[in-house]
Amino acid sequence: MEQLPQLIFEHDDGIKFETLYATTCNTSPADSQHYKQAVERLINAKEVEVIGTNDARRTKASTIRDQDRIVPSRQLSLLPASRRGQDTQ
Repeated sequence: MEQLPQLIFEHDDGIKFETLYATTCNTSPADSQHYKQAVERLINAKEVEVIGTNDARRTKASTIRDQDRIVPSRQLSLLPASRRGQDTQ
């Protein structure tokens, strides 16, 4: 699950939740609910935004749908959670 931010940030225009899950679920024991909870933590850390098909912003795991687009946040924190603890070599 620690790889999710990296996978999301590889897609400047965002990635659909269903695509993210389908392309990584075989490499993780996590089910889709765990993925949604991980995305919610990224939302709370202001690393990503989740946008619904009707342009609604999703903020809770329970509201994230397969067709929703996960995009890198335009207001990243100075030290994103995905970079914490990594060397800057």
